Amino acid sequence: MAVVGASNAREKFGNLACRELKTRGFRVYPVNPHENEICGERCYHTVNELDDRIDRILIVLPPILTEQIIMELNPAVISYVWMQNGAESSNAIRVCHEKGIKAIDGQCILMHAQPVRSYHLLHRRWTMLAKCSIRHEAQGDYSYAKNS
Repeated sequence: MAVVGASNAREKFGNLACRELKTRGFRVYPVNPHENEICGERCYHTVNELDDRIDRILIVLPPILTEQIIMELNPAVISYVWMQNGAESSNAIRVCHEKGIKAIDGQCILMHAQPVRSYHLLHRRWTMLAKCSIRHEAQGDYSYAKNS
């Protein structure tokens, strides 16, 4: 998985995502125009430099930059885009759908990349419960409560 917005600064999420995904067994391809290596991996300067076999990207950039990245994507190569919390915009999501790229937004990738551990597991469960509650209040959907 390519991490667009990867960083050598340990306090930035782009660095944490690279480290955690590698720890969880993912092959990580950092993308940052200002670096040559991140987390011990060769760093690509643009998404267009990525090998055609890399079909999934995680974006950890501000929404305006995410939109620029999405516009550059070739849907024949990139099939999946995960926009980390705070990276998404309605325009970026719309363009992904128009290009036929599957987009995930509004959730932290570390809540879903297996194996999920520590506070990310608790956060994932809490988020799932909150979504059930919101769905119940907004749409009257009681399906989450079946068999309980």
